[in-house]
Amino acid sequence: MFSDLGYEVTFLARPISHRFLLQKKTRAVKISNSFDLNFYLKRKIDLILMGSTAKFEKIQKLIFNYANNEKILVIGIADAKMSSAFRFKSDKENMIPNYLLVTNEDTKKNLVNLGFPKNKIFNTGHPQYENLLSLKKNFSKEKIKKLKIKVLGKQFENYPVITFVSEPTIPDYNKSEFCGDWPKEWINMERNNLAINVFKRYAKFLFNDYYKIIRLHPKNKIEKSKNFDIHFDKVSFREDSDSILLISDIIVGITSSMLIEAAVIGIPTLSIQSRRNDYLDIPKFVRENISLINSLKDFEKKIKKKSTFPISVSSSSKILKNFFKELNYSNE
Repeated sequence: MFSDLGYEVTFLARPISHRFLLQKKTRAVKISNSFDLNFYLKRKIDLILMGSTAKFEKIQKLIFNYANNEKILVIGIADAKMSSAFRFKSDKENMIPNYLLVTNEDTKKNLVNLGFPKNKIFNTGHPQYENLLSLKKNFSKEKIKKLKIKVLGKQFENYPVITFVSEPTIPDYNKSEFCGDWPKEWINMERNNLAINVFKRYAKFLFNDYYKIIRLHPKNKIEKSKNFDIHFDKVSFREDSDSILLISDIIVGITSSMLIEAAVIGIPTLSIQSRRNDYLDIPKFVRENISLINSLKDFEKKIKKKSTFPISVSSSSKILKNFFKELNYSNE
């Protein structure tokens, strides 16, 4: 898209994001420190696209300072509603992008409520949803079988697959009000650990005939995953996330991006809820495809739901192309 508009693009990525981009077969330059960043910032730059995480990082401040000094346009991207307040700083610190691109109306409303200018926020949809829906539509049973053999091994090609999507520890989330009818000994347990406990409890009772995968979040430490081996058949962190989704029959997690993606393409999806506002991080447009789980009985009941349908989404690729085309015209 950018090459069509005359841009030469360089992807700069922190180590965790760099690994993810490699899985997606996207060429990127790994940025480990400010020295690496400054080397690339010295080049001629017309436009900066800046991603965001649940925590505003020092490297973002360096980029903003450079962009402000050099009068370079910055477009921020917030692909999730969660932790919106921490993704970009207030205008007092001059850390607000010139424009913000979001992937759903929930995120836009949240950012507006936080004081971000409404006329600078654009809901472009999510290219990944569009991509996954296309993949799912064109993936025959035979292709899925071949992918299963590639990822799991031939001996498991006929097994149904259930995947638990892990999440990193987010201190602010764990401090929020505990909720749900969970076992007494689980009260105030870290939310990801509680969700894993639910999965482990039913590993044999409900999922004995399933091939069980735990998909680690890029921020999960691999060395801490060794104790999962007795409950899961595979600890996944190197495989492309799209491949894991395409071979999965059920997805279990909390509120991760991969959970949302699964629901978009119609995979039966369950979200383990142990904090009062966890459900708010699930965009409204996809909630009908996600079963919220607030107790063990709830899990036993809703895990049996085996049919959902893909959700229709807007053509984000067209929206994005039009946005940048208009941006080009306005800056000429």
